[in-house]
Amino acid sequence: MLEEKKQDPQDSTAPENGKVVENQNGNPTVEDLKNLQKSVSEKDRLLKETEAKLAEFQKAKDSNTSETEKLIASLKEEIGGVRKEMETLNIEKRRESLATKFPDILPELLIGKTDEEIGKIVENQRALSKKLYGDSEYFRQPTYRDEADVDKAIDAEIKDTKKSGIDTALNVLRLNRLKK
Repeated sequence: MLEEKKQDPQDSTAPENGKVVENQNGNPTVEDLKNLQKSVSEKDRLLKETEAKLAEFQKAKDSNTSETEKLIASLKEEIGGVRKEMETLNIEKRRESLATKFPDILPELLIGKTDEEIGKIVENQRALSKKLYGDSEYFRQPTYRDEADVDKAIDAEIKDTKKSGIDTALNVLRLNRLKK
């Protein structure tokens, strides 16, 4: 008859170990139990080593992740700073643009508004100014065509008795500077 080949318990798996025990008609020998115990102990040791290596790998992965997260956070912070600078520059550019386009309206009132809202604000503000100040020619700076006009203004300033001597002198100096 064919000899039944004895299996080394270390090379076998759990179902195979069960078959070895069954093949011996439920009467395992002490040697078989010792070999089975060695096999279980060895597999337990390998499992623990694998768990330790897995924990080590996970720890390394976590440290890399934390470094990556720190790098991402610093990059986000830098991008936020650049974005704020760009917004500031855009606001300043928009302020200058609005100041030249609408010199009679404060640009701070118009910043952050849509073009439609700006149109309404400008229209309403100009209507209010016209209502309050009329034609507002009084608030404009006088313009002089030549030195003769400046001399006439100086004479009128000197003859004006309603102003104090200091105010008259300051206005005459200002007008004399316009001549040059």
